[in-house]
Amino acid sequence: MTTPEPAATPSPIGVLGPIGILGMGAMGAGVARTLSDAGHQVVTALDGRSERTQARAADAGAQDHGTLARLVETCTTFISLVPADQAEPLGERIAQALRNRTAPSPFTYIDANSMVPTRTARVAATVQAAGATFIDGGIIGPPPSASATPRLYLSGPGREAYAALQTPQLTVTLLGESLTQATELKILYASYNKGAVALMSTIMAAVQRADLMEEFLNEATHSPSLAASTLGQAPGVGAKAARWAIEMRDCAAALEDLEQTGAFHEAAARVYEDLAATLGEKGQEAQTAEALFEAWRKREL
Repeated sequence: MTTPEPAATPSPIGVLGPIGILGMGAMGAGVARTLSDAGHQVVTALDGRSERTQARAADAGAQDHGTLARLVETCTTFISLVPADQAEPLGERIAQALRNRTAPSPFTYIDANSMVPTRTARVAATVQAAGATFIDGGIIGPPPSASATPRLYLSGPGREAYAALQTPQLTVTLLGESLTQATELKILYASYNKGAVALMSTIMAAVQRADLMEEFLNEATHSPSLAASTLGQAPGVGAKAARWAIEMRDCAAALEDLEQTGAFHEAAARVYEDLAATLGEKGQEAQTAEALFEAWRKREL
């Protein structure tokens, strides 16, 4: 078992060269902002992207280099932060750009996406074949901000240099040599965290249907941590349910790869699919625990 090591004191700003980041969702923009604020040059490629995405990138301090080919020519470190189904196509596009790259500087590809380790391994093979160094990454926690400091876990040969990514809003922890270990940690933690929320939501929905909510919550006061985790996670779950359903199926696949049953997380995926359908196609927010459980009670089975 590898014991995670906190990153050493970061190397001087600029040692990594320009840092490319795709995409510019909440996490990508948050990482871009904290790196930019720390003094790194952050670049991205936004040709064909919406005005909203372009504005978010600009607000995060990321310079738009237009095309992916130009981005690859410019940066020496690249961080992929896209939805899981876009990770492999992006890796292939970066690999193609690397084959045409004329810049003499080395190029490191950090995949920090939330996906199954087998997919991470395929991305690694693709970009390594094009000459890149591959580092596996996994971010646990919300996007970096003044009030949130997520953890970036890194694994793979050469990971030590990327302690330089640490900022006051982003903690870097180094794992082992494996090219998939950071992904494994992230997806296993999601299996625990979001899987538990699915289990608790289902139980609380049954409590609501049995008209025992007040009695159940009174009993839960004897287990304060359980009550706090149930009620604390409920608001906001509705807006994330569709995305979490996909993550649960990835968790199931990852557990099967590690010779554990994925059946519970397949069921958790159905829980979140039901919830997303109940609260509407756009995943409207359940502002209170009671609203969430009432939505569950009324869902069609």
